Amino acid sequence: MPSLKWIKAEGRPQIFVVYKKITSIGRGQGNDVCVPDSGLAEYHAQIVFDGKDFALSEVDRKGELRINGKKKRRGKIIHGDRITVGPVELQFSIFDETSGFDNHGDADQDLEAELAGLRKLHEFSERLMRSSTLDEQLAALMDAIIDVTHAKKGFLILLQDGAPQVTVARNLKQQDLPDAIAHLSDSILQRVIQSRKALVVSDALHDTFFSGAESVMNLQLASVMCAPLIAQGQLLGLLYVGNDDVRSLFEESSLDVLTIFAGQASLILQNALLLDQLKTDRDALAEQLEEKRFGDIIGSCTPLLDVFHKVEKVATANINVLITGETGTGKELIARELHRRSGRVDGPFVVVNCGAIPENLMESELFGHVRGAFTGAVATRNGRFQAASGGTLFLDEIGEMPVALQVKLLRALQERVVVKVGDTKSEHVDIRVVAATNRDLEAEIQRGGFREDLFYRLNVV
Repeated sequence: MPSLKWIKAEGRPQIFVVYKKITSIGRGQGNDVCVPDSGLAEYHAQIVFDGKDFALSEVDRKGELRINGKKKRRGKIIHGDRITVGPVELQFSIFDETSGFDNHGDADQDLEAELAGLRKLHEFSERLMRSSTLDEQLAALMDAIIDVTHAKKGFLILLQDGAPQVTVARNLKQQDLPDAIAHLSDSILQRVIQSRKALVVSDALHDTFFSGAESVMNLQLASVMCAPLIAQGQLLGLLYVGNDDVRSLFEESSLDVLTIFAGQASLILQNALLLDQLKTDRDALAEQLEEKRFGDIIGSCTPLLDVFHKVEKVATANINVLITGETGTGKELIARELHRRSGRVDGPFVVVNCGAIPENLMESELFGHVRGAFTGAVATRNGRFQAASGGTLFLDEIGEMPVALQVKLLRALQERVVVKVGDTKSEHVDIRVVAATNRDLEAEIQRGGFREDLFYRLNVV
């Protein structure tokens, strides 16, 4: 079995067995030949076996590479050649020169490939957590697949109305590939689409099934793998990787790794499609709600539309309004909409819940008081009428107001003046009053619980 001998300055030489189709060399831990020397690039060079010859090529353009002392970017190597990567010298041999070293069998090679795939899957999962967009996630996925399978190009293809569309196209340098569709074999794509099974083609030009395909001959394809992306029984798309420089590059273990990544890609795409559907449904619902929205109120039934029409008609008129309805039917929302659509929109909207204020404090709450007007009146204070001047005063639960105070409210509505508790001076206020109640005020008038003149002053519409 071919090997590389690292001749160290001190100590015994270290032997690396070359048993893969592509053997990476560099100081990074992920390399097949890991030489921890700062003079080497993270991924410095690689040895490619095409089934007949071994070739050495650079991976990092900044990394120095020599074969038998001659500077090279790529070159064929044979038994006994001296390879210099940066400051490190390696001896290439087509024989296994290890002493006491167990040769890698096919099972060991498969295990190593699977372990490499799992390591890359773990690295990809960590990158996935740092990626914020779908495009970044899919690009990271494709880069990881190309790296672990030693492919030179990789594609993620989505099916749109049954037709394949390239979504991601990447190369070994983690760059986007232009004119991506021109790199693909439609024969291989259709085979996987129809069978829904992963496929490995070791030598496409001499494959009994694909050698006659026009796309294979035109592209001069060599090693190709393709796996379907399936989620909940639905074929979402395909993963396609290839290396046209090396025949028989991919093995069954490589296909297993690709299938694992295809599962990850299917989950990413399924989640993206579900999220996209949720956003579409949300936007459609928001559009429907906007069509049925009237300010803060949403509704489309005929009685509610009649109310909306009345609000639009009354809002611009500077008249008092009485809103009646059961508790919880949105009387305050109607009042706010009347204010919002009126000429007083820039003024204050002041709310008074007449049912929540003690009877002995209600007059002071509405009209204010002067200092010393009653026990605890330590300072002069304006009431809600003064606070609402220039805007709208909303008197909620007007039916709870004592009859004695209704007289003063009536005067305030008629003359637009108020008098603080304990004072004799009148104050002019510029307000619009909107009142609301859940009581039948006409019935209250009959039994003496509400003033008829106040009712007609409020119930102008």
